[in-house]
Amino acid sequence: MIIGLCAQSKEHCAPTISEEPLSERLANYIFDIDFDHELHAVSGNEKIFWKNNSPDTISFVRLYMYLNAFKGPESSYLSGANMNVMGQDLRGRAPEDWGYIQVDKVIQDDQTITDISYVQPDDDNDQDESVLHINLVSDILPGETLILDLEFVSKLPRTIARSGYADHDFNHFVHWYPKMGVYEEDKEGDWGWNCHQFLRQMEFYGDHGNYDVTIELDDKFVIGGSGCRQMYKEPVTDKPGRVETRFIAHDVIDFGWVASPNLVEYDDEWHHVEIRLLSPKSHASLRDRLIGAAKHSLQYFEDHVGTYPYNTLTILDPPLHGLRSGFMEYPTYITGGAFYSFPKGVRSMESLIVHEFAHQYFMQILANNEKEDPWLDEGFVTFYEDCVMEDMHGSSSLIDLFGYKVGNSTFTRNEYASMSNKRTSPITTVGYKFIGDYKATIYSKTATVLQTLKRYLGAVQFDEMIKGYFEANMFTHPRKDDFIKVVKEAFAQYPNTLSSSIDQFLIDALDESKIVDYSVINVGSAPSDETDDSGNTLYHNWSNLERKGDFIVPVELRLYWTDGTTSDQVWDGKDPIYGVYELSARQLRALEIDPERKLFLDIDFNNNSYTLAPDNGGIWKYATRSIYWVQNIVQSASFLM
Repeated sequence: MIIGLCAQSKEHCAPTISEEPLSERLANYIFDIDFDHELHAVSGNEKIFWKNNSPDTISFVRLYMYLNAFKGPESSYLSGANMNVMGQDLRGRAPEDWGYIQVDKVIQDDQTITDISYVQPDDDNDQDESVLHINLVSDILPGETLILDLEFVSKLPRTIARSGYADHDFNHFVHWYPKMGVYEEDKEGDWGWNCHQFLRQMEFYGDHGNYDVTIELDDKFVIGGSGCRQMYKEPVTDKPGRVETRFIAHDVIDFGWVASPNLVEYDDEWHHVEIRLLSPKSHASLRDRLIGAAKHSLQYFEDHVGTYPYNTLTILDPPLHGLRSGFMEYPTYITGGAFYSFPKGVRSMESLIVHEFAHQYFMQILANNEKEDPWLDEGFVTFYEDCVMEDMHGSSSLIDLFGYKVGNSTFTRNEYASMSNKRTSPITTVGYKFIGDYKATIYSKTATVLQTLKRYLGAVQFDEMIKGYFEANMFTHPRKDDFIKVVKEAFAQYPNTLSSSIDQFLIDALDESKIVDYSVINVGSAPSDETDDSGNTLYHNWSNLERKGDFIVPVELRLYWTDGTTSDQVWDGKDPIYGVYELSARQLRALEIDPERKLFLDIDFNNNSYTLAPDNGGIWKYATRSIYWVQNIVQSASFLM
């Protein structure tokens, strides 16, 4: 049920459920800015409080300047790329359609810093201005806090991706301010600035901290964003028609916001969480679906991963002309992508909300390095998107239309299994160095690996493992080894078919591009010249199996006999060809590899079984392919509605 509109929304909420800090709060910000909607720009002051938690003395800092990726076609994000981005041709753009961040002044210890320059640590493109290098006037010793005062201007581009404006009335400010890089110890034990340029196939990374953001703007705008609104549309003295809104966010890695006069605000709540949906008036019929997906996500993660520690969640459902700002995640603030006539049987709209909410746990609370280990975020998020959707809607969670039914995890696995080239870069490849089908590998293959681990461990034991991983790494920056550690511990604690080879499995699944494909070649049964003690004829029963891939995994086998009984065996999966043989008074009717479908990474389930009696297995093979293409057609059609 919708509780009310913006006039009834609560203000002055506490940002988190804890009175104590949840993180180290290394990077903290105070903003006091003015929004000029005619120029689609903000200007004002930013104060940064950054704590040096390293053993090093810091003489310089590096800041992300993401908006400069959209300053022109020479940036590393755009240069050398196809100038058609998210369905728009960027060639011949007007000057006012580009965006930028301009730092006018930096002050430390009451002294203006003049030694400022742009650096390009990743590609040496001297036209790229997405990383700012500042040589400090005073060194920062270990344990000390740096205070910087900046005067800056951020001008939005006409939206290319994520941040920008559309049709002069929709303004989306994300990755919009000078933001501290992360000073950390790398995998080799060396400390330094982790502050990559903004490149393709790269997302975001930051330290947790507090944000205090005051925005002055015209009173016609509806405004929403990360954290809690402490003050909403307070009139500004001597400025008729101008108001101020203030947000507070604690223990987050970023802050994003939106301003538009054409959004309607709907408020709801789930337990301790105030839910705020900002949506075009034409989308009013979708509000229950969008908020319902968010509520179910909150409950599922509460039950299976950990408690959502924030008191707010804002959902932006952008208008059609602002869709390029959709499909993304920011701390306590997510953006979807819906259309007013979305069919109820196509749930990609809900699936997207679930996906973006799941980022709150991996991108935000765990704060994985999305630039270097995108799989730890996007892969886990895709897995939990599938879990939540199937918990809500069962096996037809994604599509239930015209008799076609498709579940999320089935579609995710099929996206990986149907890749034309599965031997692309491994899952653990650094994002901007990845070659091949990025989404099918980083998102879908990772999710399929996790689904495989869950099926071998069991749902309860898998949840226990993930809860332990989450609790141990909240508000830190966990890496691959942190996850590997808990997986190995879980498989040792709960022995199963995969336990004996879990070390090699994780290497092959994450660090290699190997393929799992086990197949049954044939099944046979023929009478022998022998009888048992009761005079019953004994039969030669056999089956030949093939390992068609190079990913070796122990596989479970189930033998089906003509007397209605079954028997199970385990094959270590190593030999290219493997024979099963039994001399018995019963006759073998069929054999199935991985009968419980635990090995979800197997790229072809259709060759996993063979029976002597005719069946309709081939029909399902073509039906599965048909459903896959129907889903794509329906999703494409819905995009045009």
